[in-house]
Amino acid sequence: MESHELLNALDLLARLSKNPLKKRAPLDPDTLKLGVEYLRVSSKKQLKGRGAEGNSIPTQRKTNSQCAEKHGIKLVKSFTEPGQSGLTIQDRPEFQELIKWLIAHPEVKYVIVYTMSRAMRNVPEESVIKLILGEIGVTVISSTEELGDETKPTGRLLHGVMSLLNQFYSEASGEDIRTKMAYKAKTGGTLGIAKLGYLNHAATAEDGHKFNTIITDPDRADHIREAFELYATGRYTEEDIRGILTERGLTTRPTTKRPAKPVSLNKISLLLRDRYYCGYVTFDGLEYKGLHEPLIDEELFDRVQEVRATRYTNNSRRRVYHHPLKGELACHRCGGHLILTQANGNGGGYLYYFCTNRARAKTLCTLPYLRVDGPHGIDKAVITHLGAVAIPDDLRPTIAQRLNEIATTRTPKTEDTRATLTTKLAQLDQEEDRLFQTMGDPDFDQDKAKANMRRVRIEQAATTRKLAQLDTDQLDEETTREVFTTALDLLTHPAQAYEHGTDNTRALIISTIYTKLYIDQDDNDTTTVSNTDETEPFDTIRAVTNTHTTNKIPRQHTKKGATQADDALRVSGSSHYPSVEVPGIEPGSSGASSRLLRAQSAVSLLDPVGHTNKPT
Repeated sequence: MESHELLNALDLLARLSKNPLKKRAPLDPDTLKLGVEYLRVSSKKQLKGRGAEGNSIPTQRKTNSQCAEKHGIKLVKSFTEPGQSGLTIQDRPEFQELIKWLIAHPEVKYVIVYTMSRAMRNVPEESVIKLILGEIGVTVISSTEELGDETKPTGRLLHGVMSLLNQFYSEASGEDIRTKMAYKAKTGGTLGIAKLGYLNHAATAEDGHKFNTIITDPDRADHIREAFELYATGRYTEEDIRGILTERGLTTRPTTKRPAKPVSLNKISLLLRDRYYCGYVTFDGLEYKGLHEPLIDEELFDRVQEVRATRYTNNSRRRVYHHPLKGELACHRCGGHLILTQANGNGGGYLYYFCTNRARAKTLCTLPYLRVDGPHGIDKAVITHLGAVAIPDDLRPTIAQRLNEIATTRTPKTEDTRATLTTKLAQLDQEEDRLFQTMGDPDFDQDKAKANMRRVRIEQAATTRKLAQLDTDQLDEETTREVFTTALDLLTHPAQAYEHGTDNTRALIISTIYTKLYIDQDDNDTTTVSNTDETEPFDTIRAVTNTHTTNKIPRQHTKKGATQADDALRVSGSSHYPSVEVPGIEPGSSGASSRLLRAQSAVSLLDPVGHTNKPT
């Protein structure tokens, strides 16, 4: 409050405190008096039960009616506060309306409540409220508590003691609830009802006792995961994603009172910012590892936040533009994602990409703004790169033979790798436990603690994924050969397919071969594809190809300069090859093959010289 407001409040309090209790009329049962009643329950759960008002409200109303009859009071109005805390008047709009109504109706002199705690549970507020009510001659009566006449010293003593007890019980109960909620969060439990994409579930333990837990919702979990994946590409707005998912059947969970309906745009926006879907629960500003199954990993969540950050500047939305490479490009100099936007020049509008880290001043990234079109643009750089990765016709039989050997002589994952990853995960868990001890401690830098916790959890997620990949059964030999063959077909004329294909064809080709293209600009202002992160089996094909040609395919990008294929495949000087896996594809599924076949079918519309074949 401003200083003048405080002075006005002090002046008002001084005028109200001139012993207003004397204005109150005595309780004479032989005189007809007018009054109102105030009913309240603390939570909306108390409104459930038999009848529309549950059990508590009718009980309060009946008891208040009996009290009014006993004292000869005619109740002319009822004020009901459904599901509101009683600690402060600020949270109880109906109680505020009650006081305003009493001021406007000076003939009404009594307020009947079930217990004093129903009306007031805060001693300072109660004192002020009683001063106001006393000024207009209104008396508050408890229908279940014999507190005596408040105009007398003994009555005021009982009222004062009861007020202190009511506030104590309210605060102690709240503290108890917060302690239990904090413990539940620290042990990974979900606070409240399950979020969209999950379900509350009553499970039974082996010893027979029942407990509540959270499970993924089979009807909605995939839609939530898809929402993050779509947004991370940078090609879709929240409105786009809501429309796509609504069309595919995403709805809210139905309840006994509300049927299922399309998810609101605000809900889509909120869930895209919620780290609960990464597997964490948050309480009192601190984050804890949850017991529920994550729907996405932290890498995907961070990509979504980067896209969001570039679209919201000074509370304004940025327009969304479309290009086949959108969501697939990264900065070679700092690793940040490249975001597409449009600029207007003398020749009209043109598209260009910029690094998110440069835009957000997160790092001193020096990558300039890069145009999409033109002889030195990104499209030309990608076409040049795809021409370099094409498999020459004369080399294809040799590459195919070597890939056939890989498919035939699969080698199981070593236990050494598993032991190393397991040890690293245990060390990260210990570091997480140490950080937990510092979080909330004022003697430690909380921002630094939270940053370290975030780093540890990112490493935990990456290590866990690697362990899970070790446990994933490998594709059978026949499926592995099919995947290799399809991939080789796609690498026959990738540059021509990209250059002459539709936007959908271009996007499909790039997303099939790569997970990321790293972009840079040389001293001649020419945009280049400096490094790539390839999907399986293309990284394996690259490693094999590089052993049979002097024209090396660009190596995969890593921070330490190593390559995934160098670790996964050592062809030279060895007769043993690791098995080929498609990450995220379960054994027997057609996910990897279908993705490659869709790309191949699009490329099949192009003849060897790159002209589109038009079906007759």
